[in-house]
Amino acid sequence: MGDISTNTFGISPFERYYFGEGGTKVFIQAQAGYLTRKVDFGCWDDSTNKGSMIQVGPGVAFFLNDHVALEGILAYSKSGGDFDTSHLGLRFSIHAYLGGN
Repeated sequence: MGDISTNTFGISPFERYYFGEGGTKVFIQAQAGYLTRKVDFGCWDDSTNKGSMIQVGPGVAFFLNDHVALEGILAYSKSGGDFDTSHLGLRFSIHAYLGGN
């Protein structure tokens, strides 16, 4: 059996609305985009999938300073096209904010 490799490319702009003042802010996020994924199964046929996605959910950002925040979001995601999946997930990340405010 050969090695399996996956290449995924997507573009998904998002919009957020923040609530609150100070170092901790709650937000609502909506995101939509397009994904394409190619899987190379080595000795079997390759698989290419394409589709759209949407994601919505609430989150919280803990700002460490004016430009860096630790974030958590509980998001519902739905993918269409070849993917046709949906899930609810909890994601944590560190974000850098460019620009003012």
